[in-house]
Amino acid sequence: MVEMDCSLVNKTKSNGILLYADLIEGYEALFRIGQEKRVNLVLAIKDDVSYREASPFFNQVLRLSSIPLGRINQVKIAILQALSVGLVKKGEGGIRF
Repeated sequence: MVEMDCSLVNKTKSNGILLYADLIEGYEALFRIGQEKRVNLVLAIKDDVSYREASPFFNQVLRLSSIPLGRINQVKIAILQALSVGLVKKGEGGIRF
């Protein structure tokens, strides 16, 4: 699925993906996919253990709060956090990494 998303990034001339990454197993493999496809992966993570596992591989890891929210609201919070720390910028055609 991530590889397909990377293909879409390249086709749309975007340069990144904001990815909710608590459920990912194998952050090193995910890192390699991003490097191979030349796509900037920004991870949004709520779980402490996942955050610690992902941090050695990714510089752009957002730590989401543990407030119980639905999926759409988690995405909104992640986008706001990414905007606030400068990982994402509003540009021509939408939000850019």
